[in-house]
Amino acid sequence: MVSKSALLLAYAAAIVSATPVQRRVVTELNEDAFKEAQQRDATATRAFSNVQIKTADGKCLFVDKLSGDFRANLTPIQVAQCGTKDGEGWDVITAGKHNDQAGSALIVSSLTQACANFDPRRAAGNQVLLFSCGGRADGGGQVTNSQLFTFSGGAGPLALQPENDKGKCFTVKGAVVDIADCNVSDQNQAFTFGGAAGSAGGATGGNENTNNDGQNGAQKPESSNAAQAALRLLLRCLFIDPTAGDFRQNLIPVSLVECSGAANEQFDIVTKGKHNDGKDGAALVLVKITGNSFVWTPVNDKATCVVPGNNGRLVTAACKGDSSETYTIVAGNGV
Repeated sequence: MVSKSALLLAYAAAIVSATPVQRRVVTELNEDAFKEAQQRDATATRAFSNVQIKTADGKCLFVDKLSGDFRANLTPIQVAQCGTKDGEGWDVITAGKHNDQAGSALIVSSLTQACANFDPRRAAGNQVLLFSCGGRADGGGQVTNSQLFTFSGGAGPLALQPENDKGKCFTVKGAVVDIADCNVSDQNQAFTFGGAAGSAGGATGGNENTNNDGQNGAQKPESSNAAQAALRLLLRCLFIDPTAGDFRQNLIPVSLVECSGAANEQFDIVTKGKHNDGKDGAALVLVKITGNSFVWTPVNDKATCVVPGNNGRLVTAACKGDSSETYTIVAGNGV
């Protein structure tokens, strides 16, 4: 006969095992050791900066900085509904102190500045973790292929394939990211960069300036007055989430976010080319990460202007001639 207490314990165990629990290992970081180990690379080229990484079912990857050791090393990459957790921001670094390989990228937490790392020497189920970029716990490492991922540009969907084992890919397993044999038909291995992640809060080392290659597979315009232009409205920048439209990346809204220098904020101003005959003093505003253009102040309707709406995105309204219709083109890599 099974006692009541045994039944209660079994029931409690079933609840715990069925409910994802956010892992907490330390109660606080050693701030000096953390700042030494996780230093932001201010010289890096960032294809994306502080953006969400989304799974095929629309959830977001995040990191809890207290889920590893006192330096914020060995933290798991977790999965949750987007917008519900701190640590949803990620940088995609295509060149820098810890990446000297063409066609490769580092996946870096904007919160902790640690790099996604695949270590096959660790126990199964605990091989995908964040670790100090360069591969040394104290932050003194240079480049390690356990943190480099094959990357040819674009927001995805794409596989995250570590270069120390090109037959393996990151995959979603429950509430964490794990590793598995690569399978192009497995949606658990498909990830998409896109969506502003908000303030990273805990970024350490380096400064706020970023360099962005801004190519991401987009077509090269025929003529451009600003090869690396960002459009800034007051203290906010225009932002494109390539996953927010249809399957062709059409019908994407233009959002307004705090400027970060991300590739999602990069635009080309095309004054003449295949889709602009150069007449009427008009220009195309071309989104670099998708290759699409959007209606600005159309020459066929000079009474209509593009203005900020109340929902954090651009809308059209009757032109008033005031500062709400004024935009500044900021040329160069930073904003």
